[in-house]
Amino acid sequence: MYVVDVSAAASCNALKDVFSGCDALVVATSATPKMMTEPPKPGERPNFVYPPGGLPEAVDWNGQKAQFDAAKAAGIKKVVTIGSRGGTQPAEQNMLNQIGGAGTNILVWKRKAEQYLVDSGLDFTIIRAGGLLGEDKPGGKRMLVVGADDADLGARSVPRADVAEVAVQALTCADASRRSLDLVSREEGDGAPTTDFAALFRACKLGM
Repeated sequence: MYVVDVSAAASCNALKDVFSGCDALVVATSATPKMMTEPPKPGERPNFVYPPGGLPEAVDWNGQKAQFDAAKAAGIKKVVTIGSRGGTQPAEQNMLNQIGGAGTNILVWKRKAEQYLVDSGLDFTIIRAGGLLGEDKPGGKRMLVVGADDADLGARSVPRADVAEVAVQALTCADASRRSLDLVSREEGDGAPTTDFAALFRACKLGM
């Protein structure tokens, strides 16, 4: 096991050796804000801040870019990256971009990193997940729904286990090559659980 601070350039240079001999990479890193105070009143938002060195620009842009560069240098053939829906919306209209202070723009930096991956020449699959449901929601129990560019998919969330399964399937499925997808799920019992992942990827957008 290797523990690396992806926001530190020197550490990311070491990734070239870590990735040596690997065929594929799944990028699930993300800036993570911490709640500092509870909401002052019911219905209001709590106060979040990012830790020192952990701003979205450092983690979601510089950190992901370093991982993609290291993957290419190491000869990795396939990269799957997990992002978030909302990146096509104006930055000021999505609350995620305001967490930790105005202008932190986590979705903006994620989207910029995704474009860098697309332009890198690496084979890729970009998974933009909806709201992640807790670990108490099992995977493999729901119909998964895919789309593009933040279109209304009739649902807004997806179990974490299902996101992980789609990422794993993307590593070996030829139909996942150079595709991006928004990913959500229906409620359990609303439709048959997804098992044909090749068909799921074929329904996705080529490129960004």
